[in-house]
Amino acid sequence: MSLRPSSMQRLTALAALAFLTACGGGGDATAPGSSDTTAPTVTITDSEASATATGPVTFTFTFSEVVSGFVESDIAVTGGSKGSFNMAGNGRSATLVVTPTANSAGTLNVSVAAAAFVDAANNANTTPVSATQAYDTRVATPATTIATFDESPNAATLLAFGDTSFESATEGSNKVAKLNKPRTAQPWGGATLHTCPAGTDGDSPAIPFTANAKSISVMVKAPRAGVVFTMKAEGVGTNAGAGVFTQTTNTGTEWEKLTFNFANKSNGTDLDITKVYNKFSIYPNWTEVSADEANRVAETADRVYLFDDFKLEGVSATLAACPPSQEPSTAPGTPSENANAVISIFSDAYTATAGVNMNPNWGQSTVYSTPTIANNVVAKYAGINYQGIDFAANPINVSGKTSLHVDFWSADATSVDVFIISITNDVPTEQAFTVTLTPSQWTSRDIALSNYTTPDKTAIKQIKLVPNAPGTTVYMDNLYFK
Repeated sequence: MSLRPSSMQRLTALAALAFLTACGGGGDATAPGSSDTTAPTVTITDSEASATATGPVTFTFTFSEVVSGFVESDIAVTGGSKGSFNMAGNGRSATLVVTPTANSAGTLNVSVAAAAFVDAANNANTTPVSATQAYDTRVATPATTIATFDESPNAATLLAFGDTSFESATEGSNKVAKLNKPRTAQPWGGATLHTCPAGTDGDSPAIPFTANAKSISVMVKAPRAGVVFTMKAEGVGTNAGAGVFTQTTNTGTEWEKLTFNFANKSNGTDLDITKVYNKFSIYPNWTEVSADEANRVAETADRVYLFDDFKLEGVSATLAACPPSQEPSTAPGTPSENANAVISIFSDAYTATAGVNMNPNWGQSTVYSTPTIANNVVAKYAGINYQGIDFAANPINVSGKTSLHVDFWSADATSVDVFIISITNDVPTEQAFTVTLTPSQWTSRDIALSNYTTPDKTAIKQIKLVPNAPGTTVYMDNLYFK
């Protein structure tokens, strides 16, 4: 027999319960849902789609059920300031706008503590919740890119001097400049930045300094902290600025941005923004090793310095294009003198005298190379300020010769001073003769040795070439005494 109550029995029981309740009997009356003991929760999201916010961020608080009692003061914020707060009318969500700290980088942290809100059954939240968002509100400083070493087709280079050496290097996919400075290098050893290919007619384009933009920044990776870096700015060509030196010091061994402020010179002349500055040299550890021996920081090992991203800070501009590359298309005339009658220094036509060094390290900024022009090897001096030729270990007696022959070609130099040098007791005696050039044509000249009255012609040890304007490019061939 079934024990389930009939429909009439269930209705009678409900009616009895209603009567007892109305008369105050049958226990306490409770509101519907009085059995809810689950604490409400909240999740926090924000409006920022990117990894790093650059302005105000709207945080949304989404509740697991309808809540009340949640106000702005229940939200703790670090890294920024609170703005507009809004609680939805349905009690299921709220929003708060947070503005990051101006001109800084960091992290916004938004949190809600326990017991910040309750649900309809008066259950309070029990679990604290927080959310973070990175931000960067720093104002980007306008800058003009000078060199990144990624330029195409001809990347910028460093011309090493003072027994240092330059090579291109990569870090990941990024090209950088690598300067090797062994402990045997000169204290002033460093490198000169060239943004244009060697051999162009002129030097790098002028850097557009202004009254409010006189700083050049460089990314540097050094082998130790505390290295004093010196930078020199100067001009080459028309309206050239004189040399200005300034210094800064690195703080670690990872990549860092060093800024050279030429408004605060350490040596040289003041920066004159009406002049042209298109040549920049950087000297790692020059000041330290040039100081007195007892107090200097001596380099005890070979050092490697990496450089990248040369920029003019404070102004956004586009540098002028590099000047066109110009070189001779023909070779100079072939010499006709009897080989036994000449003392050759440099020429395809004759065997060079033993012991000749065509590119001694005299601290010059010249880029020396020996290209082949019309099947003839010539000497090329790009960006020449001066260039030496040394045969001091094997002095040449030219007292029986009558002239010094040389061929020059240049698109931008108008003359070259040709020095011959003798050295007695370590004291050089030199004298120059000026060879005037015809632009973009080979100039062939026999210089009478009678023009050189002071050097000892029985023991000539060096020749020096100096153009009328530094930074020009000069080609030379057929240098011999006859």
